[in-house]
Amino acid sequence: MSLHKIKQKDLDKQLSNVIEKIKSGFVFFDKSGEILYYNHFFSKLFSNNHSNLLEANLIEILNLREYIIDHLELQKNIEFTKTIDIDNNEVLFNISLSCLESESKQIYGYAIINSLSSMEKQVDDLLMRELDTQRMLDDALIGIFMVNSKHSIIRTNNTFCKLLGYKPYELHHQFSWTILNDYTKETVEEVYNDMAHATNIIRTDFIKKDGSLINLGVMGKGGKIQGEPVMIYFIDTFPKQ
Repeated sequence: MSLHKIKQKDLDKQLSNVIEKIKSGFVFFDKSGEILYYNHFFSKLFSNNHSNLLEANLIEILNLREYIIDHLELQKNIEFTKTIDIDNNEVLFNISLSCLESESKQIYGYAIINSLSSMEKQVDDLLMRELDTQRMLDDALIGIFMVNSKHSIIRTNNTFCKLLGYKPYELHHQFSWTILNDYTKETVEEVYNDMAHATNIIRTDFIKKDGSLINLGVMGKGGKIQGEPVMIYFIDTFPKQ
């Protein structure tokens, strides 16, 4: 879409092209939450509810409390999940709000929004292909590890191993709770008692090989490979500062 409220000099054309290719809803907003620019994916998520998104307010669309913008000014970055009614269907969204240091006084911040259902589909697509090559895993820029029905690690990729300081063979056959600081064997087994249908998005501390902790975002999705339940975890490679 063309830029309506933000002048071209305020948003470089090359940047605009990059934003349009992001497979997440992306929005620039002002200090009051008024939408200044949005990409195609945001339009697909919310245009049915709001005929003209540039006349809408992000706080209203996402059903947020008004003080969220003031809180953002202190926090700079806020990430959370929220259920929103879309065409009489409850949809769970992962929402990230960021305050932006910009030369344009009009642009206050931006939001990146994903529906959990779309994220699940991407994971399901991977499971359908059964992750049949280690090369596919190791080419991924995000960390990945997979466990079997006993929560024993059966696959990892280079990105994840480097995050924790392990060689790949050192993690294989370890149990997931040995690298999760806040989860015991009992907790993991209780949370994922129906592994094939489990879905979870959390941020938690991982235990590195040297014993130190690293706080990372995790999306877990259950499925089946050759009829056997598995859980695949996708790891945000940027630890929380």
